Amino acid sequence: MQEKVRAAVMAALLFTIICAPAAGADRLMSRSDAEVLLSRMQQAYENVRDYTAVFHKKCVLPDDDCPDEKAFMKFQKPFALYMKWQGPAHEDQEMIYVQGLNGGQIMGHPGSFPDVTLSLAPDSGLVMHCNRRTVTQSGIGNMIAITETILEAYPRAVLRDEGNIDVYGVNCRCFSIQRSAPGKNPDDCWVKARLCASDEDLLPRRATFWDGNGTVIEDYGYSDVKFNIGLTDIDFDPDNPEYDF
Repeated sequence: MQEKVRAAVMAALLFTIICAPAAGADRLMSRSDAEVLLSRMQQAYENVRDYTAVFHKKCVLPDDDCPDEKAFMKFQKPFALYMKWQGPAHEDQEMIYVQGLNGGQIMGHPGSFPDVTLSLAPDSGLVMHCNRRTVTQSGIGNMIAITETILEAYPRAVLRDEGNIDVYGVNCRCFSIQRSAPGKNPDDCWVKARLCASDEDLLPRRATFWDGNGTVIEDYGYSDVKFNIGLTDIDFDPDNPEYDF
């Protein structure tokens, strides 16, 4: 009987967190509620084998004029990634990264003159230009993992239920984590982080970071997401005739 009562209480809690209408951006959220929500996201992600999406990125760096980017992408677990940029920034640029292959390096070409295919380390200077995070930190699953790491690292952070927000046409439930001061590392200067996940499948669609002035310094999103479509090795092979490596 006690187990049934506990199960009923947990079910009610999850319904309140995930399904019930949110009160607004100023409603405080408990740490336990955030942990439960992230756990539910992780459980949902365990059922994902692969996906395609349009990836959107904004990255603001103090010494670089970095354009917003958009790219079509394919992802397959455990970690295989193909991307083709759609422009206007880096149009037709392509890259492939498959964990454990090509000596752990990215294979890519710029899509414009001089259109030479190179293999580069994920943390090399050329790859990291206009990026705060490496390619190995990309993907929907990493949105969950990074948020879990942040939550664990800042036990005194203020959590807020930010309500329901439309993200690329998908109704998403969002919550934020706000710390008192930015990190000492220039690449860790965020003060507020927000994660938005689809109400329908509980999988993340957007992660945004602000600095202490309220300026967005990182923004990563996924639109037109299609899960478990049956990607194969050829989707991550530079010899794929549909690619231009």
